[in-house]
Amino acid sequence: MPWNKIYRLSFLKDNHLVFPLGVTYLEDEHFNLRLYQKVNFVSVVPDCGYRYMMYDENSALSKYHVNLKKNMYISMELRNSLYKSFGLSEKEIHQMKVEKVTLNIYILIINLFKIGSPLTFSEIINYIRYEIFGDKTLMSLFNEHHWSGDKGLVKICNVLVMSKSPLLISTVFKIMFFIKYYMRRIEK
Repeated sequence: MPWNKIYRLSFLKDNHLVFPLGVTYLEDEHFNLRLYQKVNFVSVVPDCGYRYMMYDENSALSKYHVNLKKNMYISMELRNSLYKSFGLSEKEIHQMKVEKVTLNIYILIINLFKIGSPLTFSEIINYIRYEIFGDKTLMSLFNEHHWSGDKGLVKICNVLVMSKSPLLISTVFKIMFFIKYYMRRIEK
């Protein structure tokens, strides 16, 4: 995230570091992962006074993102490159991918139901069937993952993914998002 960092403008300009155009989710991660490969040191301040409004309909967390899976894979490659520059082994890098996979699957699935999603229910089912279950890399990492550190909705998502039923996953998340948006309307 960029909001808890201070950047020297000359450093950004000298290294041609800008946010990627056309990326609406993970753009800050792409930017910072590229930046970290160019810095020699960082200073850390323990506290950050920032509050992100997750329930704001204009928030990046509330909106549908078209190329989310592609951007997740770009982040994965940028992280791999950074980890290699830190001297991590291929085994350690692979384990980090395994640790992140269930969260990535959860994010891919909830993206299908967010504000602005143009997908019909049958298109959502097909996305889950072909883009998640059909992705051998993603599913291989998922099968290696140990759920002990996963929390709440990610664990529920894991159980649903284990069912191998795109219809069940789509139905459960459709109901959850219906309740979420219905409750927001009632609160207003």
